[in-house]
Amino acid sequence: MRNALSSLLVLVLLALPGAAAAAPPPDLVVVIGHDPELVLPATLLAHRSGAPLLLVDPDRPELAAAFIARLKARAPRLFATPDSSRAEPGIVAKMLGLPATLAPEPAAASIEPGTTGYLVERGDLEAALAATHAAGRTGGFVGFVAPGKPAASHPAFLPTSTVVVGRLARRTAPFLDSQAERLVVDPASLLATLPSDPRAMGQRRLVLANPEDTRGHFSPPHLSLLAPLVALQQGAELHLVDADPATTAALARPPAGSKTPVADTVTLVADILGIEQREIDDPDDRHQGRKRVRRFALPNLVGLGPTTTDDPEAIAPAEIAVGRLAALDVHDLSLQLARQRASEGGRWPRSGRALMMANVDLKFRLGEAISRASVKELEAAGFRVDAHYGPAVEEARKAGALAGHDLIVWEGHPRDLGVDGHLGLRDELLDARLVVLQGCYTLERNDAYVLGALGAESVLGTSMPVYSASGSALAKVFLDAQLQQGIGAGEALVHARNYTLAYLRLKAKRGQDEWRKTWRAALAFDLWGDPTTRPLARAGEDHPPAIRLERQGDRLSFVLPPERHPEVETEAYSVSIHPGGQLGSLIGKLRSDPEGPRRVQEVYFGWVSLPEQATPPRLETGLDDRDWAMVWAPARRRLYLLVHSDAQAAPSFRLLR
Repeated sequence: MRNALSSLLVLVLLALPGAAAAAPPPDLVVVIGHDPELVLPATLLAHRSGAPLLLVDPDRPELAAAFIARLKARAPRLFATPDSSRAEPGIVAKMLGLPATLAPEPAAASIEPGTTGYLVERGDLEAALAATHAAGRTGGFVGFVAPGKPAASHPAFLPTSTVVVGRLARRTAPFLDSQAERLVVDPASLLATLPSDPRAMGQRRLVLANPEDTRGHFSPPHLSLLAPLVALQQGAELHLVDADPATTAALARPPAGSKTPVADTVTLVADILGIEQREIDDPDDRHQGRKRVRRFALPNLVGLGPTTTDDPEAIAPAEIAVGRLAALDVHDLSLQLARQRASEGGRWPRSGRALMMANVDLKFRLGEAISRASVKELEAAGFRVDAHYGPAVEEARKAGALAGHDLIVWEGHPRDLGVDGHLGLRDELLDARLVVLQGCYTLERNDAYVLGALGAESVLGTSMPVYSASGSALAKVFLDAQLQQGIGAGEALVHARNYTLAYLRLKAKRGQDEWRKTWRAALAFDLWGDPTTRPLARAGEDHPPAIRLERQGDRLSFVLPPERHPEVETEAYSVSIHPGGQLGSLIGKLRSDPEGPRRVQEVYFGWVSLPEQATPPRLETGLDDRDWAMVWAPARRRLYLLVHSDAQAAPSFRLLR
């Protein structure tokens, strides 16, 4: 599936800086198929113009066509070749509502002086991915040379500064003239020479992909083709890795004493075969001495180890904001990323609506009470919430309730929410920026893939069994952190995991031996989406203040809002919390109010940065030891505090020097 060199140059040169003068900047870049020689130049054009990049499967273009129609692009640019699909591109372009003709080839003079050309051999995908990322960072372009041909066969490029990447470099040196500046044999060496992107703002952001996902005989997903685009959009380092999770861990968390810091954010552009997970024994099964100990897949870079300890204080915190960009194939993933790009640019307006579906099987009453408290937080943030509980959930699902919501939350036993036909969603795009699937093993079903294919930008799910109270509590912190702190999904999950760690430590202090079940919830959740994005934003301006932890010198104090949310009551439980108050499995009357009602007990949770603190902080407080717990994240120099509502009205601490 290759064109003559002259035809290919049309496609490559479209991504040149000088080519922009020949046509207005595109507001949508579309590729039919997933040929790297189309996708990678299109990546550069999309990056430079800020336009969404959409790869269309010619065998199922309906959802792509729906996206294009809804986006109303005025200046789309199409990348296609006559043999880029079994269907003629003109037919597919007509289905997409796009013009079928390519932009005319620009003159060689349109190449700006000093532009760097990165040359790679066709089929050398690692070199092509590295070259595309480098070209995007330096304002260069990418050229492809037929196997066995020297770089001199690209005369249009040689007058520029030329970098030859990958296996092509090993047989090109004798043919290069004096204007060639350097050769790079190893793609990793090229990536390592790139300076930090200033948009990272002091953070260390990594994008990891495995080029092997484009090879194989059984439906290779080709997700790594989009890794350069993701890295360029995030201002991140790009690393091409193998499937071994140890490789990923070594890049993100260098050994102690290394001058390379722990990564702040890691995005895996790979499914669970492209970059694998490791397995762990269920810590609760091991503690109970069961003969058959269950084993679970552990999300990458979750922290919270070692998973065999009996000391809650020995469990490490979560510190890396990590997300996995996974999909059935690269076409589906491109739709998710294009949706995200359109959302960030205001071209996919928010509906301001959220959908809560909880406790359909009527077995998780405590989880439902926490879910209802989450609804109060969403309503306070300005969302119009459609909430369904118990049998009403099934009726809502059958009526197609998923459509039209920015946020979808499912809490309970897993269901195939997005099965074609069952919900009337076939070939219909979802509006969801975030889907939370809070239940057991929700990432081992079809939902994450199907919902992603329908356009959901991010999915939070689980790889282990989760108790409803622990899972619903973690999900509430995850949502609250985004709504009240304005942070991204990856950071919100870090905070939610550390909340769960603090909560299990509190439970252990209070003599509850089943804290390992809570630990499992902290280990189970994984974000399938871009961790740098902010899928949730307040839908309104009028909102009450939330609980916060403030620092003044060596004093740390919780500030409680004057008002509480309206009380939530279910058949079995009642909940009364402040905005930003958190919950879990502690139930009963408070010591401080023995005559009061029996409730799900509120806890206060917050965090502060201590950039000057190189060692774990010591705290002094008048609180009973069983009423508070802390988590220290050394790589981020961040202190998390959790206080039970049995403590005094305005709990405070003093940092000891």
